[in-house]
Amino acid sequence: MINIIFNGFYRDIMDKVLVEVCRNISIDYIDVVYCDKIIENLPVKEAQFVEYRSLLQLEKSLGDPNDLIPLDEELITKMANCERMVLKMMDRMEVDRRYSYRERQKMYYFYLRYWNTIIETHRVNLFVSSNVPHEIFDYVIYELCKLKKIPTIFLFHQSQIEDMGIIMHDWRDNCLKLKSRFIELKKQFKNKSEAEINLSDKLQRHFDAQISDSEDAVPFYMKSDWRIRFKFITDQIKFIHNLYLKGPKVFLFYFKKINWGSLVSYNWKQLAIGRNVTNIYHNFYYRRHSVYPDLDKKYIYVPLHYQPELTTSPLADVFVDQRLIVQMLSKYLPDNMYLYVKEHPIQNSFCRSIEFYKDILQTKNVVLVRKDSDSFDLIKHCVAVATSTGTPGWEALFRGIPVLMFGSYIYQFADGVYKIKTNSDCQQALDQILNHRVSPSLKSIKLYLKALGEVSISAVIDPNYLRVSKLSKKENIRNISEALIQEINQTIKARR
Repeated sequence: MINIIFNGFYRDIMDKVLVEVCRNISIDYIDVVYCDKIIENLPVKEAQFVEYRSLLQLEKSLGDPNDLIPLDEELITKMANCERMVLKMMDRMEVDRRYSYRERQKMYYFYLRYWNTIIETHRVNLFVSSNVPHEIFDYVIYELCKLKKIPTIFLFHQSQIEDMGIIMHDWRDNCLKLKSRFIELKKQFKNKSEAEINLSDKLQRHFDAQISDSEDAVPFYMKSDWRIRFKFITDQIKFIHNLYLKGPKVFLFYFKKINWGSLVSYNWKQLAIGRNVTNIYHNFYYRRHSVYPDLDKKYIYVPLHYQPELTTSPLADVFVDQRLIVQMLSKYLPDNMYLYVKEHPIQNSFCRSIEFYKDILQTKNVVLVRKDSDSFDLIKHCVAVATSTGTPGWEALFRGIPVLMFGSYIYQFADGVYKIKTNSDCQQALDQILNHRVSPSLKSIKLYLKALGEVSISAVIDPNYLRVSKLSKKENIRNISEALIQEINQTIKARR
């Protein structure tokens, strides 16, 4: 029997991918977390649909809580690390108001009971997600499956390179196929030069852009664009427009369900974000305590992540609190070296307090760097880049700069990347970088690009990247579907 929970397969491309998967795999039971519509006539024996919003609001439509399996000490204890992660993830809900610890724990316990009941009752033996689980409820599913030794499969968008995604089974291990392929290529090209490594046109363009420091090296999501700045409005207009196209009945049904007061309040807060007192004070404090960097000094560059986001929760694990990164590095750095800490350009007071900056400024040898300082200059002149999963780490490798990674991400297997989990890891990495002058080469990063291209799907996984895609909608659906069907079949076969 094949019983699967599918998460995030909705809107435009992913709902069609789900249909293709169901057509090509004989599925007995399917549980689909959907957004704006139920997919009719899925070719499966039994289907259950759970609306995304009803999960977030814990609506009664989810069923009678008395029918759920109670939580016991064993399950709660074994899921303690999940609880820690999920309670932090709930920061993303605090757009309109604060959530107390009691409220967060209540929501977590409900998800734990609900999904544990679904998994046990329907004997779920596979979890498939369109992204790394990070929307609170889906992370509970993921950790429950890990605990119960149920395979997990999820897609992940490689944001630095256009039209490229990968399939993963565990966000900590990332893509093990990439690691093994990179090792094979290093052996294959051991006695060959960097010029002899051939890349696809797409990867060669990316390689050339990175080593040139041109405008093309800047990720599209960091460039000034009104479509990104006002995405919170355009997404909702697009959503309402799509409902209208589905017909009067569907439009009127969802039109009645929209909480217009909340919607207007949310958008007004977003539009007024640069004018409210908290953000003005937040930005003023940072500017007052930051300086333009002296690039002649010896320093490690620490570009902070925008939060709350997938890139730190869960991908940074415990280092979701980025103060921990700064404190660890400060402890083991020599006295004549500095930590240049630069805030993310679009970070505001949401999930970043003044106390956060105060704690960092009290840490030895820390210098806060102005937000408008050139990131490429900071990378080129630094001793190393320290990040959880950030793009500056990727950019550093092309410039021969080593990376201290406090998380799990797509380039974690590259030469010159030091994964930091413990104090000992940090000390050993700094010793290699400072005393043995170990740094990545252009040849190694080019090989890594080649390996990445060979294990990737040519597709847009994240719809936010569709506007820069060179693929058609049909190509996207076909490429994702074929890769996912193959991976599901291999996973099922391995379990038998």
